[in-house]
Amino acid sequence: GQSESATYPVDLVLRAHDRNGLIRDISTVLADEGASVTDLSSHTDRKTMQTVMNISVEIRDLPTLSTAMARLEQVPNVVSIRRKV
Repeated sequence: GQSESATYPVDLVLRAHDRNGLIRDISTVLADEGASVTDLSSHTDRKTMQTVMNISVEIRDLPTLSTAMARLEQVPNVVSIRRKV
């Protein structure tokens, strides 16, 4: 059954060109979609200036996840976002 307060864990991998305010912009999108970030780690390759973020979130449902991922793709400098498998 479904509960209105139920959330589901999802692991995401985000790739982006590093810039100031990137994590803030990503966390704002996730907060706006009602996702709770449970873990976030990132690594930046200084030669290519590309950041890889592993983000664990708890989210209400699949449509909300789809919307959040579509909005994350629109964040400036984000190259890709996908579910971790």
